[in-house]
Amino acid sequence: MVGIHEVGHLFGCKHQNDNRVAANLKSYARAWVNPNNQNDRTIMFSNFPFTFRFSNPNLGFGASDRNNARRIREISHVISNYRQGQDPLQIWISGPSVIDNSHITYT
Repeated sequence: MVGIHEVGHLFGCKHQNDNRVAANLKSYARAWVNPNNQNDRTIMFSNFPFTFRFSNPNLGFGASDRNNARRIREISHVISNYRQGQDPLQIWISGPSVIDNSHITYT
């Protein structure tokens, strides 16, 4: 779950209140929270609980200014054009587990 969240950042997805704008950080690429249920949050929300989905207004959990799925579609060509022989993408995530506070490392 945390790994998917962090990969979302690599695609240009942001947390709910992240208003930074740059060439790869679009204003609409933010997490969404259901206004009727504050615990119904998409995966890029900055804290738990959140659900296993990216904000997407076409599927009922997003808005025009909360659409990480759009950003993933727009940037996916970078991943699809990956060529063998280039340096591989490496990700290292380390920190406490939210389940039992043990230490977990993903490589």
